[in-house]
Amino acid sequence: MKILIDIGHAAHVHLFKNSIKSFQNQGHEVFVVSRGKPYVKDLLAHYGIDNFCLSEPGNGIFGLFLEWLKRTYLIIRLHLRIKFDVAVGTSVSIPYLTLFFGVRSINVQEDDDNVIPLHVWLGYPFSSLIFNPECLQYRRFSKKRRLHSSMHELAYLNSDDFTRSSSVVRRHGLTPYNYILIRKVALSAHHDMGESGLTSEHISVVHRCFEGMPILSSDELKKSEVKAHDMHQVLAHARLVVTDSQTMTAEAACLGIPVIRVSSFKGRLSYLDKLDKLGFSYSFYPRDLSLFSDLVRKISAEEFSEDKAESNRKSILNSFSDFNSSLMRIIKEGL
Repeated sequence: MKILIDIGHAAHVHLFKNSIKSFQNQGHEVFVVSRGKPYVKDLLAHYGIDNFCLSEPGNGIFGLFLEWLKRTYLIIRLHLRIKFDVAVGTSVSIPYLTLFFGVRSINVQEDDDNVIPLHVWLGYPFSSLIFNPECLQYRRFSKKRRLHSSMHELAYLNSDDFTRSSSVVRRHGLTPYNYILIRKVALSAHHDMGESGLTSEHISVVHRCFEGMPILSSDELKKSEVKAHDMHQVLAHARLVVTDSQTMTAEAACLGIPVIRVSSFKGRLSYLDKLDKLGFSYSFYPRDLSLFSDLVRKISAEEFSEDKAESNRKSILNSFSDFNSSLMRIIKEGL
C-alpha cells in the first residue's frame, strides 16, 4: 500500500514517527510531506525520515490561505504521480484527495472544533475519518469521528518510547531537577490570532521565586538554546516548566514534571482541561498574575526529585490508553 503522511508542525513529527516506522517495517510505501515550520526539518533529519517540504508558513490569514492552496495543489499533483491508498495527518489538504480521487483520508486532531474553525470548515467535510480524544467537544460530523482515550503526546512519550537520560541535560551544563524551563511560542497559527500567553511579568515572577536557580528560555521566535531532538530530555529533567505552549504543557505533564500554562486558551481545550482536572498541570489566563504568582511561590517551596517525576508519570500513563495502537488500528481499517 502507498501511504501519505502530511506533517505540518514539529509535534507531528513525533506524533507519526512510530507509525511511519511500523508501516515501513510491514513493507508499505510511506511518503512524508512536510511544512517549513520551526524544527520540523531538523527533527525529520534526526529521525532519518525522508520527506518533501511543500511550503513555508504564510503570514496572516491571507498568507496562510495561499499556503493552503499551494499545499493542496502540490499534494494533488503528488497523488497523480504516486496514487496513494491512504492519507494521514493533522491536515486541511489531504481531505481533498478524498473529494476528488476517493483516497481514504484520516484527520488526526486533538483540538476542540470551536478553537480551530478554519480547520473544521476546510478539512472535516471531506475527511473519511476524524480521529479525536473522547473528551473533545464537537457538534458536527459525528458519524465520521473515531474517539480514543489517550493523548497525542503519549504516541512518543510512553514508557516504551522514552527513557530519561540525564547526560543530555548535563551536556547543557544543567543539573537534573535544578533548573526552570520557560517556553514561549510564536502564536502565529491561524487559530492563535488574537490570543495571548506569557508576558514579561510572568517571567519576572519565576525569576524572583527561583532566584539563583538556572532558568532556561526557549522562544519560538528566537534561536533555541536546545536542539529540537534534545527538548524532551530537557523537559523530563526540569524542576518546573512555565509555558504558553499547548503541546509542551501536555508533554511536560506526560513526563511527570510540574507545568504551568499561561494562555487565553484556558478552558477551551478539552484535553488540557482534563489534565488540569486530574492534577497533572495548572492553567491560568494571562490576566491571573496574582494566582499565577501564588502557585509559583508554592512550587518553589516544595521538594522535587526523579522519584516524584516517575510517580507522576506512572499516574498519567495509568489514566490514559495507548495512542499508537489506537491510531494503527484506525489506519489499518482502510488497508
